[in-house]
Amino acid sequence: MNKINMVAEIGINHNGDLIQALNMIFLAKEAGFDYVKLQKRNPDICVPAYQKNVEKIVPWHDRPITYLQYKKEIEFNEEYIVINQYCKDAGIKWFVSVWDLNSVQFMWKYGLDLIKVPSALMTDHQLIQRCKDLYPKVMVSTGMSTQEEVDSMVECTHPNILMHTNACYPTAFEDINLGYLYQLQYFNNSSNPIDVGYSNHCPNDVSLYMAAMMNVVKWIEVHVTLDRNAWGSDQKSSFQLKDMGPIIDNIRLLEQNRDVFRKGCEDRKLYVGEEIKRKSLRGN
Repeated sequence: MNKINMVAEIGINHNGDLIQALNMIFLAKEAGFDYVKLQKRNPDICVPAYQKNVEKIVPWHDRPITYLQYKKEIEFNEEYIVINQYCKDAGIKWFVSVWDLNSVQFMWKYGLDLIKVPSALMTDHQLIQRCKDLYPKVMVSTGMSTQEEVDSMVECTHPNILMHTNACYPTAFEDINLGYLYQLQYFNNSSNPIDVGYSNHCPNDVSLYMAAMMNVVKWIEVHVTLDRNAWGSDQKSSFQLKDMGPIIDNIRLLEQNRDVFRKGCEDRKLYVGEEIKRKSLRGN
């Protein structure tokens, strides 16, 4: 049985506050996650020119700032030195989504065994290939993409992990389309081994349990936050970390039993507890 790798996607839910990010890492470890994930981008490169000077209202300024300034203020740089050491001390692995070639190179010094390319950049084969050049494993999300784009990306770049997701934040339960995970498994073969995973943006925990029951799933990524009512674009599609312990316990229970559940019909079995109940109710 392959253990599901549980990833706590902190993303930008820390709003640029290092102490808050470290608190989230601590709670992710306590809840039972295997990894935490953040994001890394160069705002000067990643923010489109037409958007850079658009006004943005943020709760930590009294007056509007530009969108570019906002993106720079929530971006971690040398803070990753602290995050790297904190994760080592806490005993939890970490990685990031990278949004540009500069960020791919910037993160390399931390010796990460895994890097992710987000759905928005799935068609950027150059970015994915550079990740492949520098990192042992590359994860790619397939959200907002056509099947032809996914086929081309896999053929050209051969990622190690393919993540199914719906890129809407949050995703409606009826739009999660978990059946697509079975199609992704066909990319996996002996000459090009690929893990299949699910990146969740649906705030209903049933979606996580459904994914955990699917034998093809080796990774589940969950957006997490300290407070779903906090300010930020991704908060509403996230799970509160204080609620995640029992959810991960349930996922592990499903994981341990999913082979049994998938076998289908088996002969009726009389359990010891039932024999006692039978005697009390039937007398034999």
